[in-house]
This record gives sequence, structure tokens and C-alpha cells, in this order.
Amino acid sequence: MDAGNFAVVSRSFAAAREVGACADDAAPFRGAAPADVSEACLRSLDAHASTEKLGALEDFAVYAASDVIDRADADELLRLAEEQWTASAAAGDATNDYRTSETASLRDDASRASKAVDRVAARAAALFGLPRSCCETLQLVRYASPAAFYKPHLDCLEEAGQVLLGGQRVGTVLVYLNDVDEGGATRFPALGLEVAPRELQAVAWANVRADGVPDVRARHEALPTAATKVAVNCWVRAFPGADAL
Repeated sequence: MDAGNFAVVSRSFAAAREVGACADDAAPFRGAAPADVSEACLRSLDAHASTEKLGALEDFAVYAASDVIDRADADELLRLAEEQWTASAAAGDATNDYRTSETASLRDDASRASKAVDRVAARAAALFGLPRSCCETLQLVRYASPAAFYKPHLDCLEEAGQVLLGGQRVGTVLVYLNDVDEGGATRFPALGLEVAPRELQAVAWANVRADGVPDVRARHEALPTAATKVAVNCWVRAFPGADAL
């Protein structure tokens, strides 16, 4: 099944699920993305002129990505986030001992109208060869104390309704908005790789294998830092229309 038909069938199940006509376990594809989309995304990320491989394990790799954001756009995203910071939540964790940070999701009208938001989202999606509408709502994350961290996790979605509506998160682009001199690295245990935050630099990776199945090698964590660290999560989905999610 090609990606277009995959999206149509998936969203039909999402609509049926919304009205109680379909149980979660009856939905097709489960957490997978279309194989043709996934394979093309992996090829695009590896071949993109703005990416440089930082580490790899077999066919999984993590890349440095340049030209995703400039200082003016970074300042605009920070301004938009100013009144929106809230305590972060981690799926399936009610005790707050898995993730201790603040997030700001840019869903308000000003953010929706922002050219800076559009530019960053478009550049992130383009690394995977996908249109801007495949990039979810941008989420800023802030670690502002030595106790702030995010333990090892995957960015792939587990909630059936989200996967059916927008497709799986095929890729992540994490954009650092400031330098961090000590600590705060993004660590990929499977690769033994730690990426230090550098202002206006980004790190990118695929969350799925070429067959569309979530890739456990993409597990990563945010290490503690004594300084403030601010970054932007750009999650790229398999289906167009994810920008409304």
C-alpha cells in the first residue's frame, strides 16, 4: 500500500474510533509508518546537503544539521513561548520522576501566524524530504536547574488516535537555542554518543526503520546540566496535516 492510500485508510479508522465504531486493537498498521515514506525519509536525511553524520549503528544514524534556524527566528520562538511555559509531562508517567523540565507548545494564534515558526518547521521536515505540513506543532523545552533531565525514551507515538490521524513520527529534529558549557548533552545509548548543545545547531535522526517500524536504537535522553538549556522539538510525521496536531 502506498503512502496516500495508507493515510486515507488510517484516518478512516481514526474517524471510526472517534465515534466508538472501532477499537484500538482493530486499527491497521499499529505504530508503523508507511514503508515507502520511511525508506525515502532515511535516504533524504543521509543525502541532505545540510547534514553530517555524528554516529551510526548499522543503518541507524544521528546527524548534525545546519541551517535549520537563525538567531532572529530563535528569538521569535522564544518570544512566542514566553507566556506558555508549563511543567513537562512524559507519557505513562504520573510521578514526574522521568522528565523534569518545562515545555511550551506553539499552538496559539500568534504562533500559527508566525513566519519564523513556518520556516523552522519547513526546514525540519525538508531534512526528511517531506513538506512543512508533516511537521507537528513546534515544542520548546527548557531545562532550568541541575535537577532537570529527561530519562531514556523514544519519540515514537504510542497513542492510537494520534498515530492514525497524523501518522507516526518518522523523524526528530532537535534544535538547540543556546550553548551549554557543562552537561545537558543529548545521549544516544545505543551509539555511545553524546551531543553537546550548541547555539543554533540541530541534531536529527529517524525514529523508524526503513520498513516503518519504530526503531529502538533511537532511544535518547537529556542529561542534567547546571546551566539553563533551551531547545526546540521538531517532530516530523508520516502524513501531511500533522501541523494542526
